[in-house]
Amino acid sequence: MEKIYLDYNATTPLDSTVYEKILESLKIHWANPSSTYNSGEIANKAIENARKQIGDMINCESQEIIFTSGGTESNFMVINSIAEQFNKPTIITSNIEHPSIENPLKKLEKDGRINVIFAPVCKYGFVEPQTIKDLLTPEVKLVTIMLANNETGIIQPISEIAQVLEDYQKEHNLKDKILFHTDAAQAIGKIPVDVKKLRVDYLTIVGHKFYGPRIGAIFFNKNYPLKPIFLGGGQERNYRSGTENTAMIVGLGQAALIVKENVFGFYNHLLEVRDYFEKLLLESDFKININGKNDFSERIPNTCNFSFIGKESTGLNILFQCPQVETGLGAACHVQTREISSVSQVLLNSHIPEEIARNAMRVSMGRSTTKSEVKKVADLFFEAVKQLELLLEEDSEPESVPFPKEEKEEKEEKERKKEKKKKKEKRRSKKGIKANKE
Repeated sequence: MEKIYLDYNATTPLDSTVYEKILESLKIHWANPSSTYNSGEIANKAIENARKQIGDMINCESQEIIFTSGGTESNFMVINSIAEQFNKPTIITSNIEHPSIENPLKKLEKDGRINVIFAPVCKYGFVEPQTIKDLLTPEVKLVTIMLANNETGIIQPISEIAQVLEDYQKEHNLKDKILFHTDAAQAIGKIPVDVKKLRVDYLTIVGHKFYGPRIGAIFFNKNYPLKPIFLGGGQERNYRSGTENTAMIVGLGQAALIVKENVFGFYNHLLEVRDYFEKLLLESDFKININGKNDFSERIPNTCNFSFIGKESTGLNILFQCPQVETGLGAACHVQTREISSVSQVLLNSHIPEEIARNAMRVSMGRSTTKSEVKKVADLFFEAVKQLELLLEEDSEPESVPFPKEEKEEKEEKERKKEKKKKKEKRRSKKGIKANKE
């Protein structure tokens, strides 16, 4: 059975050139990059080249990039830095964030180190700048809003929110800048990402979302705090101790180079395939809601979150009928933290009605996804829904009314007595026949 993979928001395969660069680096850059002899310097140069490639991708200086293990570490590093820098600061975030933002904030608030405000998104699925403005106080030291939502694909108005923060600081003559962070995990590789245009102070980079290895990086404005969470040998200019994973860093740099050179082509291809898939859905005979699609919000080009309308047409039931389709109900990172049959809180917070959110599936296309593949997937989904509707019709046919428990037991007792009586009569009959013979 040929599989069709449509879960590129969860993870992507390594680009072939990234794979080759990693293998090459494993052979060449095996020395410790902190060493002062020649082989160590060669490894260090490879790391610095990758740092520059990532900086070029998001339009920042190479010295503003720090390598991490991934998005979770990068996000926590920013949040923890603010908690350490200020005395019980207030941090504003949205109510549709990734768990690697939401959970550390809740834990630090529980520990009494910060105060957290969760800004609601509007009915179109994004945080309105006015909402952030209304929540600002002099105690707010950080605002962290994701660049693109991983479930709906809706792009958040980051640069507009940045303007709100700058205006508030000027109006109130604040001593400390309200710092701004965005998690760009789902955006990089799909849309252009430029830290200067976004006007953010911190930005999270996740390699495996754009055909790179499973490590990450963080952009930080060197004028603002970044506190280490690992203490040790002082690598990464004392920001992130631990001997560098040179080969993976080289691979991340190569993935960044590919994005920088091809992002507009990737965008156009992904948009064409995604829009074709949605056209198939909307022109079908089924009632379908595309969650997050509206005239007032923008989405990253590869993501389609949708629901078939119907009692049995849950995403779980449909995917169970389509084992050749590899996609999910929503964010892969949520699977371990909620029941598989439960409703996505992100969708509910995005004002998707519960009966629609309960049936949701997320399809996310990749660079190699074709129209023929998504056509096949759409047809498989349609056939699955037809089968589920047939099963529902069969289940709804009238059945014989079951006896209540008391009546059933009474009937069974009568049957037993009747059977017992028959056996007695049979024994008597046999005795009578025997007596006549004698």
